[in-house]
Amino acid sequence: MGNEKFLRKNNIQYFMTNGKIHIKVGSLEVDYEGTEEYIKNDLLTTVEKVKEMFGIEELPRVPAQSSMIVPPTSVTSGGFPKGTVKTIAAKMKANTGPDLALAAAAQMTLVEGRDSFSRKQILETMKKAAGYYKDSFGSNLGQTLINLVKKQRLHEVSKDTYSLPQEVREELEVQLA
Repeated sequence: MGNEKFLRKNNIQYFMTNGKIHIKVGSLEVDYEGTEEYIKNDLLTTVEKVKEMFGIEELPRVPAQSSMIVPPTSVTSGGFPKGTVKTIAAKMKANTGPDLALAAAAQMTLVEGRDSFSRKQILETMKKAAGYYKDSFGSNLGQTLINLVKKQRLHEVSKDTYSLPQEVREELEVQLA
């Protein structure tokens, strides 16, 4: 599995696994990766403290039947099989800076399950695609992002923060399937 932890206390060995959770309710969004024990016992308290810090009075109610716990699988929270940006770039035949920026956006959205990502995160993800990334892609990234926004291949949700438009996401899901 790769995410197990063995702890020994008072000659008793404890087996703990890591969990990953993304919660988005209204304007409140929480990402956590760590022990399942924390998720089960302390995450709700943390969410309540965040709610207080930002003055969020009440979160929208979610019907009981829609809440469920999904056991971990080889598929990430984004719903796509695990894969690197290099794998996505290969499937997309990414030859240009804009192609690789879009591959990075696809990896962060479809594989990692992110709703949005920063310019810095796009660049860091692009650099992980050895054999595809060129230094000129990084130096031209500002203009690349402007052009991708103009062509509606990316949305700029706030300054230097982007997301994949739904139409582009659906197109990439088909292309990468």
